[in-house]
Amino acid sequence: MLLILHYLPINTRTKRAIQPAIIHWIIAFIRYHRYQHPQTLGEQHIRQFLVHLAIFTLDEVKRLFNHLNDAAQGG
Repeated sequence: MLLILHYLPINTRTKRAIQPAIIHWIIAFIRYHRYQHPQTLGEQHIRQFLVHLAIFTLDEVKRLFNHLNDAAQGG
């Protein structure tokens, strides 16, 4: 799983710093696709996961703004 780090054109210290984040996103990708092996997943699966993240993030941002707006209005 971490062989991807070997191919990144960055220094070793940075690789160690981003390793947990890379592991987190790889695991999230596998879980999203119900534990299918990544080698069986293609480009369309990557797009699907990224769209899911974008929509999920947008929904979270909307909820946060709504909450802040309600708090600002005293509600």
